[in-house]
Amino acid sequence: GLYNSSLKHVLDIHAPLKQRMVSSRPDTQWYTSDLRRMKRELRKVERNYKKLLTTSSLDMLKEKCRAYKRELDIAKKVYYRGKIEDCKTDRRLYQVVNNLTTNTFRILPDRQSDTLLAG
Repeated sequence: GLYNSSLKHVLDIHAPLKQRMVSSRPDTQWYTSDLRRMKRELRKVERNYKKLLTTSSLDMLKEKCRAYKRELDIAKKVYYRGKIEDCKTDRRLYQVVNNLTTNTFRILPDRQSDTLLAG
């Protein structure tokens, strides 16, 4: 009724709907809790640098970035090397390599209605 339409009108003025992009990322089994902790620390140092804008905070940010990237590369190498070494047959090796090199992103469906999307 009148209440709902008035409320919708006020909300449309003060808090209009905004379209947002949602990135869908595949589950990464190599992403460990240590990497998650390091990334949290990196973001903390990054916020500190943006607040202070000093050369020492920039140096700290660069060092944290290098350390995080180094650990990220190591974690990926160890994980993928293990997956490949675990292959007992050529067929299994082909399947693993195919899965690693094929884009398997699952795209979310277009939003036709709230109930269809939620269902």
